[in-house]
Amino acid sequence: MQLLAKGNTAVVPNLWALEAANVVAKSRKRGLLTEAGAREFLALLSDLDVETDTTTHGRALHDTLSIAIEHDFSAYDAAYFELALREGLQIATLDQDLTAAAVKAGGARVLIG
Repeated sequence: MQLLAKGNTAVVPNLWALEAANVVAKSRKRGLLTEAGAREFLALLSDLDVETDTTTHGRALHDTLSIAIEHDFSAYDAAYFELALREGLQIATLDQDLTAAAVKAGGARVLIG
């Protein structure tokens, strides 16, 4: 978040907006987020410089699936990992398995936080 606030761009798989919407919907359902809080969160997201990778879908049943199987990831996590490897990007995650795989692969730099 600090890097994005400084003007950097995040590159995400095209499923990112759906995942963000899912987080908001589940948080609202569980009472963890009010309607006003949801609007505020979505406004913050819309202010971030986020670029959507348009090739995620085309790689889902090949490269991404192979990564998911090899590392026992969800297809969603594998999509982020595949993108980071392919583009040589940092991957921002708190997930220990994803971090370990990125470090082991060497092609994706891990940005934790």
